[in-house]
Amino acid sequence: MKRKINILILENETADWELMEHEIKNGAIPFESRCVSNREDFLHSVDEFNPDIILGDYNMPQFTGMEAFRLLKESKKDIPFILVTGSLSEEIAVQFVKEGLADYVLKSNIKHLSTSIINVLKKKNSEDEKNRTIENLKQSEERFQAVTRATSDVVWDWDLTTDLLYWNENFTKHFGYGKEECEKDISSWYSRIHPEDSDRVVSDIKKTVKSGGQYWSDEYRFRKSDGSYAYVLDRGYVIHDEKGSPVRMVGAMLDLTQLKSLESQLLQAQRMEAVGLLAGGIAHDFNNLLTAILGYSELLLNSHKKDDPRYGEINEIKNAAERASSLTRQLLAFGRKQILQLKVIDLNSVVNDIYKMIRRLIGEHIEPELKTEPDLWKIKADPVQIEQVIMNLAVNSHDAMPKGGKFIIRTENVNIDKFYSCQNKGLMPGNYVLLSVEDTGTGMSKEVQNRIFEPFYTTKEKGKGTGLGLSTAYGIVKQTGGNIFVYSEVGRGTVFKIYFPSVSPHAEGNLRTEERERYESGPGLPEGSETILLVEDDDYVRKLIREMLEAIGYTVFGSKDAEEALHISEQYNGEIHLVFTDVVIPKLSAREMVDKIRNRRKTIGDLYTSGYTDFNVAQRGLIRQGAVFLQKPFTAELLRRKVREALEAVRHQQSARKAA
Repeated sequence: MKRKINILILENETADWELMEHEIKNGAIPFESRCVSNREDFLHSVDEFNPDIILGDYNMPQFTGMEAFRLLKESKKDIPFILVTGSLSEEIAVQFVKEGLADYVLKSNIKHLSTSIINVLKKKNSEDEKNRTIENLKQSEERFQAVTRATSDVVWDWDLTTDLLYWNENFTKHFGYGKEECEKDISSWYSRIHPEDSDRVVSDIKKTVKSGGQYWSDEYRFRKSDGSYAYVLDRGYVIHDEKGSPVRMVGAMLDLTQLKSLESQLLQAQRMEAVGLLAGGIAHDFNNLLTAILGYSELLLNSHKKDDPRYGEINEIKNAAERASSLTRQLLAFGRKQILQLKVIDLNSVVNDIYKMIRRLIGEHIEPELKTEPDLWKIKADPVQIEQVIMNLAVNSHDAMPKGGKFIIRTENVNIDKFYSCQNKGLMPGNYVLLSVEDTGTGMSKEVQNRIFEPFYTTKEKGKGTGLGLSTAYGIVKQTGGNIFVYSEVGRGTVFKIYFPSVSPHAEGNLRTEERERYESGPGLPEGSETILLVEDDDYVRKLIREMLEAIGYTVFGSKDAEEALHISEQYNGEIHLVFTDVVIPKLSAREMVDKIRNRRKTIGDLYTSGYTDFNVAQRGLIRQGAVFLQKPFTAELLRRKVREALEAVRHQQSARKAA
């Protein structure tokens, strides 16, 4: 041993003490010793002398070695104790070792004392090193856990020697899996990678590990619990042991789904802009050619009599040129290149005029309806072009309802706040006049919705449409400074919503007195302390609504589908005051879900939301009669007021029951 050690000797015979020291010196152990013979000196020396090891005689008149050993155990001090005795049965010695005695040496074999001391101290050092390692690992794990909780990323830890896998709690938050679904095996990770990405990703990560690389990253699609896929950026770092062998890989997934969605929207906008510029440029040049064709056609017609066989042929050329000219006007509208006659107008007047024509055109099998808001704010637009927009949308709705249905046009004043603006990219906060055109037709898939405003794109049969109707409407609205959005589901109809900026940036002059008071009453908006069960399958919208409601005092449980909502209702023992649900949700209809929840929670209220109007969803029986309804998209103010309205409705019902 290199380091001098402190040895505390409990012995009442000087000769035996000296004999012990002699044997320790023979063992070439550098040491400093102290000898005590009673309880008081022993306890004092344990604290003050700070011994590395204690040697105690088993038989002493007043204070025995075993008494000292048991006092040491009670003090929780981790100091090895060797019993040195003249006589001790094997059975008693084994019992003491079981109690924690480091070793025992018979005085008749005192020559083994130095060996015993060395072995005991080696064992003690080994145990201390092991405990330090365990403590360091514990601290490292605690730091790792703290880091994983501090980040929103999905953190993983892969043991390359066992293929065991660890996910942090963000795995369940981002991808919707329960804790029991966080399988501790690398195959569970691989199996959730999209089939089109799997071979590439698995091959690359294995190649990185086998080649001795340290860093790996990739973008791919990862399956969520509902079967949909999230776009993730995954990065990993390989840890090698002292021999250079890979033993562990740690990494983090960043969910890019929302970013990819925004990127897709930007690319779509850029593509529409590029096509618009191309269409506008072609239309201008083509119009010059058509002008010449039409002009010469008219000259030729004027030089021929109507009974001339060539007159009809020339007239057909003129008619074809006029049809081509109509197409170029629509291309110019899409490309926002045509000259608009902008002026301040009352949209209600324009809508009322065109509505008379639409009623005659759409056919008796379709039931039209007009809902206009009185005192509508003014907008700056070309009335002729606005009529064109409404007519194009009406034709689109007519074609979507071959067996009949409802067609509704409505106008209303809306105030767009930041919350509402977040739901509709490109729509800035402010005051707008909203024109809605709705039908109960066949609806559109997401793929069709992504392309409906592209010129020449059509889902109609060949020869039954140019594909320019909606693109023309898009161009006119954009050139007017407005925004157009579509909300549709296959088999459930379509709603087009067009937002025209009001004439005044703040629309102060257009606000009625009671509306001005309402918009200026921000700090006094309704707050609450109730518990709400929110059901919304769009992650972004669900997060937005939850944050808004929690900010004003509500407790909100968020769920992505009916199954999860029913599970929360069953597991939560406290009171839930309101179910706030989208009308169309996965796995069960909203109305059926609410009915199931009411089987257990008789007094719970319900609030429904949808991109359709209240009329549309009520007609289809998607919500109960008299339920409070909130149409998407909505402002933060309207959200708060509708939630309060639904909660107050429940309170009034309960009061009425008690009174009865």
